Order: sequence, then C-alpha cells, then structure tokens
Amino acid sequence: PNHPLLVESHTYNPQQALSGKWVKKPILAREGANIRVLQDGHDQGAASGSFYFDDYDKYGYVVQKWVDTPLFSGQLPTLGLWMVGHQCAGMSIREDCYDIIGNDAHFAAHYFVE
Repeated sequence: PNHPLLVESHTYNPQQALSGKWVKKPILAREGANIRVLQDGHDQGAASGSFYFDDYDKYGYVVQKWVDTPLFSGQLPTLGLWMVGHQCAGMSIREDCYDIIGNDAHFAAHYFVE
C-alpha cells in the first residue's frame, strides 16, 4: 500500500465509494479482456475485448486506480509484476497503442527469481 511505484489496487467491493477513474478487472482476467472503466464509481463501459468465462462473479474483481502513462514512440509501455509477499518474483514488459493493453500487444518475456 502507498508504494510510489505501484498502482493503487484493491479487492472490488460494490459498496465502496470510488472517486476518480479506476479500472475493474476480473481476478481470473486474461490479457486485458473484460476490463471495465469506472468513473466516480459509475461504469463507463468495456475497455477491451471479451474472453468468455461464466464464473467471474464467483471469483471476484480487483480495481486499480487509472494512471495516465506517457507515450514512447506511439506506444504505452506497462510493467507486469508478479509479487510474492513483499518481494517481486517476476516481471514482463508489454506495450500497445491503446490505454488498455490487449492480447496482441508487444511483449517481452518475464523472468522469475528463485
């Protein structure tokens, strides 16, 4: 929590008041699919394509604070980090020309540390 280099994230609770812009992601999401944009708690619609899974509600969602990221040569780079406790155990770099990175984004493979 409150790390200056990590995006603020929480388990989604429909009773929680969210101010500002957020994205709502299924916990079992896949490559940017089924992400919804929320503005001040109101659903603004789907941000990317869908991947069918009929049990998203069973497993729940996370919300992440929206962060405007800079363009580099027309691309938005994003780091994907796998955290185990308070340690980073792996990382990937993805980039796309869209705000929500999809399954056809450029991708640099991840690396796991033992």
